[in-house]
Amino acid sequence: MTFRLPITDGRRFAADPTIAESVVLPAAWADGDFVRGFGRVTRRPSGGVEPWSHESSFADLQRTVSFENVPLATFNKNFRDHTIHAVRKRAWMALPNSSALIDVDLALQTAPASDRWLKYPRRGVFSLAEVRHVVGAAAALPVRVRSEQPGSPVRLLTAGKQLAARFAGHTSTLDTASSSFVRAGKIAVVVEAPGLMADTHEKLKMQQLRIGGVRLASFDAPVTGGGSLMCHVLWDTTGSSGDRKRIRELRIHLLRLHSIYELMLYLASPAVHSNHGAVSDIKGSSGFEAIQRTLLSCVRTVQNKAHPGGADPGAVLDTAFFSRSFSGRDLEEVLDRTIDVMRPKLRAELTAFREAEEARSRANKIADRDRGLNRAFTINVEGNLSMPKYEFSGGTYGAVGDNARVDRSVIGGLNGTIAIGSQQIQREALLDELSTLLEEVTSAEGALTYGDSEALKAATEQLALGNDDAAIQGFRKLGKWVVDTATTIGTTVAAAALKGVLDLS
Repeated sequence: MTFRLPITDGRRFAADPTIAESVVLPAAWADGDFVRGFGRVTRRPSGGVEPWSHESSFADLQRTVSFENVPLATFNKNFRDHTIHAVRKRAWMALPNSSALIDVDLALQTAPASDRWLKYPRRGVFSLAEVRHVVGAAAALPVRVRSEQPGSPVRLLTAGKQLAARFAGHTSTLDTASSSFVRAGKIAVVVEAPGLMADTHEKLKMQQLRIGGVRLASFDAPVTGGGSLMCHVLWDTTGSSGDRKRIRELRIHLLRLHSIYELMLYLASPAVHSNHGAVSDIKGSSGFEAIQRTLLSCVRTVQNKAHPGGADPGAVLDTAFFSRSFSGRDLEEVLDRTIDVMRPKLRAELTAFREAEEARSRANKIADRDRGLNRAFTINVEGNLSMPKYEFSGGTYGAVGDNARVDRSVIGGLNGTIAIGSQQIQREALLDELSTLLEEVTSAEGALTYGDSEALKAATEQLALGNDDAAIQGFRKLGKWVVDTATTIGTTVAAAALKGVLDLS
């Protein structure tokens, strides 16, 4: 299983141009060099998969990140079929001239305690519900981030904050900059299980995709001790070398998509609205060419015509990012300002990307409406998850299939907006941003944060169930610092909603 932590995000310091302009990023990674105190730069093994921009090398974090021995031994004892035999720690450069620069991959290679070496083809059945539990426990493992002032261990889920501060301390000319670089959005993890067959006997809300002999399941995974992450599980039943290669390609592609999603949020933030910025959406500025190159690389990766792992790009997005749109409101504003003055070839590709995303969003909303689905609706089926003998053609459904149950069901779909004061706020956009905000509030440090995180979690659940009055009452229990946090991390819809609830100007 490979965890990806997006650790630097320009939205965090967009409000302070002094900090933004103090950042000194490496223009390129030289073999053997250390990247701003992270680790030695090493060439990526050639072949295997098509490289993304600047993925030809990585910074080795073997000496930068270390796992605590006792908790790791306890994990291996508790999960005998998922014993961690090896850990890889790498930092990847995303795109040049961008403050959303580095992702960290922490790959934990697991196998049964008796199996010291992986053998293919493998055989057996595994539970997706169990994998969800194992992933949540792994994300809670204590780790240490090497620095000049070693601190107490942190959870893997929040390790990005310490890594970001360490990176910022080596890249900014300001002493105060490190506090403004913190972990970005939701962490993603991809679990590879070649040669195995997935099964479950517990309820699990997910999206699924079949790509030849390879299967993909995507779902949220709660983390032991609080927080959550996005989990993708890839498996096949043969364990053939061809399927293992396709699974590897899909794993890398899914992690890239999460990185691109975070990077596009950065590009749509006020951090790029500067004549002096390394990436700028102002025509004629020094960073205008950079934003064109950055957007082009992102769009081409999202709509990869090479079909990584043999999967159609749109089908992967529908499965892994069903409730997300890569082209949100803020990015649309950037495109409206810049697209007409961009190079013709890029303009055509961005226009096609925008149209494809709009069509995907419409199709998903229609599918939800026709099936009576919404964010609070779950179909739970005992046994095999594929359900090939059931077809849905319209109408509203409760429990469907053999031994099916419905949990927390809201039949008929929810109203698409919620009224807060004079505002009409899109429910889906608000729920997405509240999820990001909740993760940030939960990981915050301080004696007063626990009550706010619990209140925010409860209010968000009420909103998902359609209990708007209860949700608003819950939001009124929050401290002003939560609103300030929503503004700082770029969750503008959530910030506007909470300001309206708390009557803040």
